[in-house]
Amino acid sequence: MVRRQILVKPNARNASVSVDPKGQLVVAVRAPAQEGKANQELIAVLADYFHPAFSWSRGTLVAIK
Repeated sequence: MVRRQILVKPNARNASVSVDPKGQLVVAVRAPAQEGKANQELIAVLADYFHPAFSWSRGTLVAIK
């Protein structure tokens, strides 16, 4: 299993996934960071990005501010 740190950017113009020089996934989502809306879109964007190879497992979520 591969673990990656994910940086989520809510309220973006377009949903996208990129990798920064540190190897961290940067995911831009259009939804606001309110009431779990950004998290729901994050899961959908990552599922589209990784296609069937993606499986969601519970892990530790840490807000980096």
